[in-house]
Amino acid sequence: MDDLLSIALGRRVRVDTQNPLLLGDWSEPRPDLTVLPRRDDYYLSAAPTAKDAILVVEIADSSVAYDRNVKSHLYARHQICEYWLLDLPGKALEVYRRPGPDGYREVQRLRRGDTVAPEAFPEVAFSVSDLLGPGE
Repeated sequence: MDDLLSIALGRRVRVDTQNPLLLGDWSEPRPDLTVLPRRDDYYLSAAPTAKDAILVVEIADSSVAYDRNVKSHLYARHQICEYWLLDLPGKALEVYRRPGPDGYREVQRLRRGDTVAPEAFPEVAFSVSDLLGPGE
């Protein structure tokens, strides 16, 4: 999935894979993918923070409940504008938008055959089938 994002979004962004994302003083999750604005120092001088994150993606096999019920609230509380949960067992992509203190106010569950575009790049659409990978 990182290749799909990197190729489609090109040099406008950096797609960070399983690196820390600083969320306040006590939280430093390692999302599967974080789409960040490109920076000359490649985030070597300081780890990215919530305000840097354009899109956070978790790819879940056994951690779907945790990613849906814990991480989504954490990301919303820290104002991550957009969070995608790729639910592999459920063969779906959950798209979370409009963060607030109690969670995301907009949640969509998309399936094979649907398409999705990051809010920051509405001109770049992805097939949910491509994001999920091979399957029935």
